[in-house]
Amino acid sequence: MSDSLQHFTSQQRLIKELFAKEDWLKLCQRQPNHPAVNKYRICQQMIEQGGIIKFPENSDILAELTSILLDNYIFAKISGGNTTHFSLGDFANYGDLKVKQNIESQLKNEKTDAFSSLMTELSFGAWFLSKQGFQLTATEDEGLADFKIDIHGHPIPIAVECKHIDTSTNESRYQSDIKKANKQIKNWKTTLSTEEGKYKDKISLGL
Repeated sequence: MSDSLQHFTSQQRLIKELFAKEDWLKLCQRQPNHPAVNKYRICQQMIEQGGIIKFPENSDILAELTSILLDNYIFAKISGGNTTHFSLGDFANYGDLKVKQNIESQLKNEKTDAFSSLMTELSFGAWFLSKQGFQLTATEDEGLADFKIDIHGHPIPIAVECKHIDTSTNESRYQSDIKKANKQIKNWKTTLSTEEGKYKDKISLGL
């Protein structure tokens, strides 16, 4: 098997392993346009082409091919898997059971922006997990920010709330998301404690 063919086979396998077997079958049947199903289908197309991206025939899916690579890297990193071979881990180092259950729920969510919102949050988490000197704590407690970031040698943690926005986001949505994020971050102040009792607020808006 060529390296290119192996690449798309690994990408496709990771996508499928994000779901329980029954959940994947239901998703394919009930939501054929779900982002994960679409990515899986594109990988299958590449496999059938021998792992070769044809141009100009495949020019319409180049952006999606890039998205598959990035999203799967994020899933491998967040889950503690292998980012070189795109294998999925068990998420042991990323949040508690509630966080993992939310990831599973968001993956199956029928809302059109649910997958993008999840990837905004996970991409932020993956970036920090790749850096030394930072400890990332993910949470899904209602009304709290998505992350607490502890920095080595720094007594003040950072509370981070991620919101997904894009070119279709209107002004009222911007304002609503910022207000909600600020409230969630402030709620952390009653749960986080440091030596100085101070907190630094930060909003991460995903574009």
